[in-house]
This record gives sequence, structure tokens and C-alpha cells, in this order.
Amino acid sequence: MAIPFITELSGLLSGNIIRLITFEILLLLVSAFFIWTGAKVAQIRKGSFGRSFLTALAIAFLLPMALLPFSGLVLISLIASLVITLAIIKVVFDASWRSSLVTLVFSAIAQAVSLALLIFVLAWLL
Repeated sequence: MAIPFITELSGLLSGNIIRLITFEILLLLVSAFFIWTGAKVAQIRKGSFGRSFLTALAIAFLLPMALLPFSGLVLISLIASLVITLAIIKVVFDASWRSSLVTLVFSAIAQAVSLALLIFVLAWLL
């Protein structure tokens, strides 16, 4: 005989884990789309969507691990995150530092604009 509380709790946890994984994959796809558009604007020859997804995945997993030692130092952490992100874009796309910077700037602007639009739409709906 199963304990009802444990069965209900495991059902809630598995549902939340599935939602979390789905949300993370969706965020990676959106981020990859903006990185891909930034790579197209920067005219990077190897700017495919697959490489953009790999870049978004690498940034999502490598950046927090690399910045952990600098978590108390805000300015150093900010500079290190920009340099590491540029390096990841440069390595994955096999691009120059300039093209990587253009990709990063365009991607950041596009993500900020889309987030602002999402906030306005959600505020309008509520």
C-alpha cells in the first residue's frame, strides 16, 4: 500500500522537474536564436543554429562555474563574464574577437528588447 502523501509529493516533484527542464530548453532555444541572429549580423561564416545552440549551452553551464570564485567581487565578475562569453563565442564559431563582440552585443540587445516586450505584453494582459 502506497502512502498517499509520498505518492502525491513524488508526482508534484516529477511534474515540476519536467516543467523546469522544458523551460530551460526553451530558454536555450531563444538564446540560441538571438546568438544565431547576432552571428548573421556579424557575418560569421560558421554561424549555424547548431553552433548557436552549442554556444548558448556552453555559456549557460560554463559561465556560472567559471565565475564562482569571483562571486563576491562584482566588477571582476562582470568583466570576467564578458571575457569568458566572448571567448566561448570566438571558439565555437571560430571567429575573430571583433565578430564575437558584435555577436554578443547584438544578442544582448535583442534579448533585452524581447524581454521588455514580453513584460509589456504580460502587464497588458494582466
